[in-house]
Amino acid sequence: MSFYDRYEKPPWKAQAHEIYGYIQLYNEDHSFRPAVKKAIEKKEKHKFSRSEIRRIIKNETKKKKL
Repeated sequence: MSFYDRYEKPPWKAQAHEIYGYIQLYNEDHSFRPAVKKAIEKKEKHKFSRSEIRRIIKNETKKKKL
C-alpha cells in the first residue's frame, strides 16, 4: 500500500485469476501447457485434445484483449 501511495502505481503487474490466470501463464511460458490443460479440463469437466486446448486459449486471449 505504501508503494502505491507514494508512486500512484502498483509495484508489479496485475495477474489474472482463474482460467485467465492460467492462460496468461501459458502465454508467458509455453512449458506450463500441461498445467493449463489440466485446469481447463477440470473447470469444464471434459477431456480436450491438444488442438482443442490451443483453440480455447486463442479464443480466450482474444476475448481478454477486447
